[in-house]
Amino acid sequence: MSAQLKRAKQLAAQDPLNPAAQNNLGLVLRKAGRYAEAAKVFTATIKRSPDYAKAHYNLGLTLLDQRHIERAAQSFVRATSLDPLYVKALFALARSFACSIVMPMPMPPCCGS
Repeated sequence: MSAQLKRAKQLAAQDPLNPAAQNNLGLVLRKAGRYAEAAKVFTATIKRSPDYAKAHYNLGLTLLDQRHIERAAQSFVRATSLDPLYVKALFALARSFACSIVMPMPMPPCCGS
């Protein structure tokens, strides 16, 4: 386990109700390519803090990594409904729509993280 992941797990365990700490753990897991674990963390964060737009956005990115384009788009829609000026989420939503047009061909570079 990397030092970064170990630290993120410690911080998340110290403050399990803090959506930012949980979101950070999900980000570290995603960066490590542990997409299923990251998705679980983001989903749990959303259940505890449904209005935390960053968790919806990061779940969407993780779902894109897993090629779940429609579910990713739903996450981006939710993030942008919570924060209409969340430019990164708006851009990711557009990317997910672009990727859905070319599917089921191999994932184009636009859909990577």
